[in-house]
Amino acid sequence: ESLKIKDEFNAYLKFFEIAEEFNTQYSNSDHSIVGHVKPKGLGRFIRMKELGVGFSQLAPIILLCITSEPGSTILLEQPELHLHPKVEQKFADFIVEMIQDRQLQIIIETHSDHILNRVRRRIAQAKLEDNDDSLFDKCSIYFAERIKGATEFRKAKLTNSGTYDLTDFPKGFFDQGAEDAFFILKASLEDEN
Repeated sequence: ESLKIKDEFNAYLKFFEIAEEFNTQYSNSDHSIVGHVKPKGLGRFIRMKELGVGFSQLAPIILLCITSEPGSTILLEQPELHLHPKVEQKFADFIVEMIQDRQLQIIIETHSDHILNRVRRRIAQAKLEDNDDSLFDKCSIYFAERIKGATEFRKAKLTNSGTYDLTDFPKGFFDQGAEDAFFILKASLEDEN
């Protein structure tokens, strides 16, 4: 069983493109176990503390998910912290896989549009490619917004094609990116004139 967990853990490290392998070593001097990681492209093991924070953010989540019993509920707070946007998207794919293949219920508190948009894409992709609504049936997005001193939660009006009512999200969440893109586009058009 532990060899299977180690192999699966290492496979996910490769999937996230953060490491080739993880290993532990017992230290006789202080009777502790020290973790070593072989980062992608380095060709040698280094101590975990010599690696970026992204690894220490992802590793416990991966281990928790692959060792949890089907039907377990996992709560994650801002798992996107210290992750590159590409890794955030891969993280969303990992979560979708854990929901679909391992029947885990995973509740994520996030500010990451990369994670939300990747989940929405996978919902749309399942509909388009496989005519499958099972991921849509298993996913919900709730927005939390502070209104008059109290936090209010509301379920996003998500469709099985991954879209939702664009007036539904909290003020300043998705609209900031569109506003920024508008001004960049406007400035570039003025440069052409």
